[in-house]
Amino acid sequence: MLQSLLSSEFKPQQLSPLVPGLLAISAVVALYPVGVRAIHKAEKDAALPSGIDAPVRVPYLSPGLPLLGHTLELARNSHRFLDWLLDLCHSREGKPFVLKLLGKNDLMITAVPEHHEQILKTQFENFIKGDHLYEMLVDVAGPNVVIIEGERWKYQRKVLVNLFSTRVLREHMMPIVQKHTQVLLEIFSTAASDAKPIELGELLHRFTLDSFTEIGFGSQLGSLAAGREHPFGKALDDALHIAAARRFVLKWVWKAKRWLNVGSERQLHEAVQVMDSLVMRIISDAIEQRSHRNDPNLDGQKAVRDIVSIILDRMQADGQSVEPSEVRSIALLSLIAGRDTTANALAWLLHMLHEHPNVEGKLRAELLARFPKLATSEDYVPSVEELQHLPYLEATISEVLRLFPIFPYTSRQCIKDTVFPDGTFVREGTDIGLPHYAMARLPSVWGPTAAEFIPERFLDSETGEVLDIPAATSSAFGAGPRVCVGRRLATLEMKLVVASIVGRFHLTEVPGQDVGYKVALSLTMKNPLVVTVERVDRVVADSA
Repeated sequence: MLQSLLSSEFKPQQLSPLVPGLLAISAVVALYPVGVRAIHKAEKDAALPSGIDAPVRVPYLSPGLPLLGHTLELARNSHRFLDWLLDLCHSREGKPFVLKLLGKNDLMITAVPEHHEQILKTQFENFIKGDHLYEMLVDVAGPNVVIIEGERWKYQRKVLVNLFSTRVLREHMMPIVQKHTQVLLEIFSTAASDAKPIELGELLHRFTLDSFTEIGFGSQLGSLAAGREHPFGKALDDALHIAAARRFVLKWVWKAKRWLNVGSERQLHEAVQVMDSLVMRIISDAIEQRSHRNDPNLDGQKAVRDIVSIILDRMQADGQSVEPSEVRSIALLSLIAGRDTTANALAWLLHMLHEHPNVEGKLRAELLARFPKLATSEDYVPSVEELQHLPYLEATISEVLRLFPIFPYTSRQCIKDTVFPDGTFVREGTDIGLPHYAMARLPSVWGPTAAEFIPERFLDSETGEVLDIPAATSSAFGAGPRVCVGRRLATLEMKLVVASIVGRFHLTEVPGQDVGYKVALSLTMKNPLVVTVERVDRVVADSA
């Protein structure tokens, strides 16, 4: 059994043979009354909001098994984790519930928007990312702004805010995205001319990898032009997939594998080495170059403005000692966030346009009315200024991010007894699960059409303008102090790519494909999405 646990093929469903051994420690049950008394005391001492007479304790989903609680149920559903949570949220009509998991804190699942507002914004200081998330991800991108707390979090976030300033975005980042979009369009044009299918998801990931490695590190991988995945991209995929899978494995199991350097943990270590062979070389070169220049415009040439260089400038201005490992954490996180989130969102959006031709028609009409050059110029891409005020495109992107959120499930840990305005009591030490994927499909949140793809829900029915939806309800980029600092770049990139593709091409999915999700940190398609490409003018002519 130990050998199977330490193998790279281990699946959470294999936990069941452990049950007899786990039951042998049933003496722990004797501590149950002590825990109950502690909970009651915490509830009694908690400060209550005005108008609330007594705190409301969130119930357990069901009694569960002795000691194991809901652990085996989670293991059985790990392959469909998001839909399992959706089923549970439906059964509770959107009300919160608690899961008891072996070796972990109680896990409270809430799909109530008002609770998300409290957790992410109003009582933000009471809810941290927690040690479990830190341990799960730190081996991939280091101690970065997503998983750290305190002063280092504040400093890294300040650096990132400067990175994504309006000036840097307009003058440096978007021109790079526009350049790679033109390469992407050449591939679509060739596919249309040759009538050969293309694999959309993999192509979009190569596009965002090329874009963000140049934005982040000033390095041109050229994976789009090469027509194949770069080793760095594969290593990044492998590392993130293995790290995300730790969520469903007992901590001691994956830590033992890491210590022994076997199975999936060995694969993770090797993937990180591949990533660092590129990233750390670029950082070292950037530091070395800075030590030999006094003028930022050496020889009259414009100073390099990739993310690594901007981070080094910021550290120097702040009087911070330059630690290559911290530069790596900030820059690599920017790459991971920009590459995966945008590529996944674009893939889901283009898939939904295939499924809803009426939406595609409305969107294309708006785009061609605003950008007539899309129909006459093969290499034209809109500018940042031109991408403003496209209400139907913005609504379509918002609807895709609602149903297919970038991060379908996020978590926090409560570090102080807390009572929400509706009286819900959250005990210190409780883990909180925020099921964004499930919440988007709940009638209690979005009404009877919650599970349907309707961009018009984000538009004012009278003016046609985009509605302002609270971030806690449609939290594609998070909310509160930890809201995604790169959200404007991601949105602009999506608008640019969608306008450039949909204004010129119609995509048809090859029949018989299983388009589902893969359980990962971000919402990724589990299978390739193969499409054929036709030029819009031909589609219009055929339908006339």
